[in-house]
This record gives sequence, C-alpha cells and structure tokens, in this order.
Amino acid sequence: MLSFQKNENRAANPSSSTSAFSEFDVLIGRNTVLEGNLKSGGSIRIDGHVTGEIRADGEIHIGSEARCIGNVYSQNIEIAGYVDGDVHTNGHLKIYSTGCLKGNIEVASFVIDTGGILEGLCQINTLKTGTQNATDTEIKNIK
Repeated sequence: MLSFQKNENRAANPSSSTSAFSEFDVLIGRNTVLEGNLKSGGSIRIDGHVTGEIRADGEIHIGSEARCIGNVYSQNIEIAGYVDGDVHTNGHLKIYSTGCLKGNIEVASFVIDTGGILEGLCQINTLKTGTQNATDTEIKNIK
C-alpha cells in the first residue's frame, strides 16, 4: 500500500487541474499504471490506471482518461473517467458528462451531469451532513 502525507508548505497551483479542486498532493499521470492500494493524507488526482482501493483525507479527482478498479473513499469525489467499484464520501460526489461509475455510492450529496453514468445503488446519508430530507421532516410532523 502506498501512503502519502499532506505537505502544508506546498503552494497551490490552480492551473494544473480542470477540476474544482485547486491542489493535489498525489498525481497519478495518464501514462502511469498503479496496482495496489493508494492512501493519501491530502488530495489525489488520477489520470492513469489504478487497480486497488483508493483513500484520501482530502478530495479525489478522477480525470477523463482515468480508469480505476476498486473502492474509493474520500471527503469529496469528482469522476470524469471510469470507476468500477463502490464510492464512499462524507461530502459531495460529482459525476461529469464523461464519467462512468459502476458501483454503489454512499454519499451526503451528489450530482450527475447529463451524459454521466451511474450503474449501482445509491444511499444518501443525511446523518453525515446533519440535515434531514423533506420526507423525514414531514413524517415527524404528522406523528
């Protein structure tokens, strides 16, 4: 398993990414193939191929040419490429129009752009954000 810790002294380079995230501590380039688990104390950008579990304390961006086989765990996740595995986030999941996710998701919130693909079950965990959906509130008011 690879493990990386965030370097707080590193300067952000917003021009290095097209995602909403402005800084990445780990970059898996498009000509890179990684087989094994990947863990980072910061954020990860993947443009290559990863087979194994991916975990980050920060955000994960999976680029449009990326291919990931394995479960993904992070605070926020953006998918513009292909993921075959379950996705778990305490925050937000975004699947872009070029993104394809074949797996179940457990998220606090998510958005899928037109053309994006999700093949799997979805669990919205409102306890992670401390919010309630309208149906739960309405049911409690009826009782």
